[in-house]
Amino acid sequence: MHQCEFVLLASDSIDESIKRSDVRGTFYASQNLLTAAANISKALWGGKERSVARKILRDRIGISDASPIREVDMRNNYEHFDERLERWWKAFSQPRSFADLSIVETNDDLIMLGVEIEDRFRMLNLSTMTFTFWGQEFPLRDLVEEVRKVLPTVRMECTR
Repeated sequence: MHQCEFVLLASDSIDESIKRSDVRGTFYASQNLLTAAANISKALWGGKERSVARKILRDRIGISDASPIREVDMRNNYEHFDERLERWWKAFSQPRSFADLSIVETNDDLIMLGVEIEDRFRMLNLSTMTFTFWGQEFPLRDLVEEVRKVLPTVRMECTR
């Protein structure tokens, strides 16, 4: 329940930071949102060995295996940023430009600047409210809406 509430608090913080043109605040809140969402995912699926046993919990809350809550890859990109950066650095023998902590209106904004997909790290597309890392996309809206949808049930289950 608390992790669901943390997702929504972080979502509100992202919105407020965007309004203030606060890039650092936006990505600070984004990292918190992705971590809270990954904690929910771990509680509901727990990896391959626990997923079957936790199906009862997912069913009770009304979350399918197709839920955006299940996805943890974007959180992993943030949490293991050092590994991603090292992999990127080793892949290129010459100095390159890169974009990190980018807030764009469309993905074309960075194309016009000549920043290739493999040179784009943490990015938020405002037109789609999608996080992107190396071309991998994560839909923020879908996640937040799913959390909003299940939170009343989660609260009810937690107070039983």
